[in-house]
Amino acid sequence: MPEPRGSLALAAFCCIPVPARLVDTYDGVSDVCLSIPVILSQHGVSKVLTTGLDPSEINKLQASTNVLKSDEDIPKLDMPTGIPLVYELDDGLRAPTRYYLGDQEALRKP
Repeated sequence: MPEPRGSLALAAFCCIPVPARLVDTYDGVSDVCLSIPVILSQHGVSKVLTTGLDPSEINKLQASTNVLKSDEDIPKLDMPTGIPLVYELDDGLRAPTRYYLGDQEALRKP
């Protein structure tokens, strides 16, 4: 087994928000990855920590999950890894403009 490296080498476990797959969490929200607090060890996520959401927040999370699962275009997206996607919101909090942060020419090259 390789020698552990980084901050987790010094601690048995730590709590950190990371993308994790939800399985029957938050009243049935399942099969979606969200950045949520987890207990992380050298071997990966050992426990997903659920936070206290009120019923309206759970309903909104379930609605968002349903949209993600029903949109046929989402699996076809080609998104560069590690480059933030910027959404510019208008006064009505709609996002008419979005772009990746960085050199746009370099992002277009395969």
